[in-house]
Amino acid sequence: MQTDKSIPYPRPDYTDPDLITKEMVNGTFGLAVLDDVKHFRPVMDRYNVTEEKLIERSLVSGNINPDAFDISETDPTYYGVNEMAWLPAKIKDIVPEPEEVYFPARYYVHVEWQGVNYKELPGIPSRDTQKYSLRHPHYDLDNPGLFGFITYKDSDGNVTGYDAAFFSLRTETLSIMAAAPSGFDPAGWQYIGYVKGYFVLNDHGANYLSFGLDGTVRSAALGSRFVTLGDEGCFAVGSKVFDGRLQQVEDVGVDMTMLEIGLASGMRRYKFGTKIKNKYFYNAAGGGSTKIWRGRDGKWHAEHTDADVWTYDVRIRYDYATDNWMNEPLKTLKYNMIAHGIFVTNHFPPGGRDTQFKASDMHGDFCASGGKVYHTFDFLKWEEVTGDGATHLYGCYERFWIKGRPDGIVGMMPYSLELKDVNDLQGGRKTVLQFSGFVFRG
Repeated sequence: MQTDKSIPYPRPDYTDPDLITKEMVNGTFGLAVLDDVKHFRPVMDRYNVTEEKLIERSLVSGNINPDAFDISETDPTYYGVNEMAWLPAKIKDIVPEPEEVYFPARYYVHVEWQGVNYKELPGIPSRDTQKYSLRHPHYDLDNPGLFGFITYKDSDGNVTGYDAAFFSLRTETLSIMAAAPSGFDPAGWQYIGYVKGYFVLNDHGANYLSFGLDGTVRSAALGSRFVTLGDEGCFAVGSKVFDGRLQQVEDVGVDMTMLEIGLASGMRRYKFGTKIKNKYFYNAAGGGSTKIWRGRDGKWHAEHTDADVWTYDVRIRYDYATDNWMNEPLKTLKYNMIAHGIFVTNHFPPGGRDTQFKASDMHGDFCASGGKVYHTFDFLKWEEVTGDGATHLYGCYERFWIKGRPDGIVGMMPYSLELKDVNDLQGGRKTVLQFSGFVFRG
């Protein structure tokens, strides 16, 4: 945005006794004083210039034009005319626009709470010998969905095998990725979190198992401590970065997984961490954060930072804010001020710095303040959320953004979400999608 900016007169009439008054009136007095400080001149020296001082300045600067050393010279330009008329000197100034981190109305126009409901999926058949359980979130913006397993049994109820499967929340279709290795039991494995394109499990030790959406299956012994770098389809174990195929991409030489894990962080994209711009932050043991990013050269980098930057994982319109229940009172990162030199005031509901974000979701359009829960579309006007939506907000996990659904749903913030099979009350089984939580419509 281009605007007019007032500046101190570039070559004022130093003999004018009203110079200081003029610059006070037009708001440039402070800038003039700072200019004296910047050039190591005594404060207020601008308003005590003699011919000797002017000559000295001319010699120091190397400027030999008459106006630089002759105190009787006046400025015949636009600025000098404005000075005579007690008008400010102005220049054209480009003011950068604040960066919009998150603005709800650009994503959805309606939100509602839905209690526990079951949507039958007739295209996915169920039977007594085939059991579904898909509940691990995959946050891919282009293909969000749920990972899990189909359990196969014989007529006596004995388990005969497992298939890793993926349920798309965009098309509501089920894809079988691959059969699990012989002897595999999902009860002994944990989902490591969002890694784009892959369902990666860990056995609570050093062993990993990866099922790709492309149908591949791989296993490897890598190490027990890990963090996910989801959007790049990678995760880190110790100082090494692996892709979803369990192949080492790089060794950055810094342990990226020294986590201090205390409070559960719920179902979210980056468990015990966050992503700001293109950098991942995970809280480090002993305080501070581990910052991980991929450079322009394509290589991964990691370093320790003393700041608990990972906590700034709630997006508000022009900034990032601290996560609710871990950090009180409310703080903001002032991201715009750091990146662009712009300070933008954020508008919170009544309660101000007592505002809390009572969810694992990183979007700040829901918050708690003064014992009540609020929602906003623009961070200016807030409306109270009542009923089960307010009661269960704390238990909701990070929302899915969904593109291309025919029913107008563009996002979900679930309290519960699982593809499962249930009794159809007629002696058989049926497959349903169980859901409760907030639904966002475009």
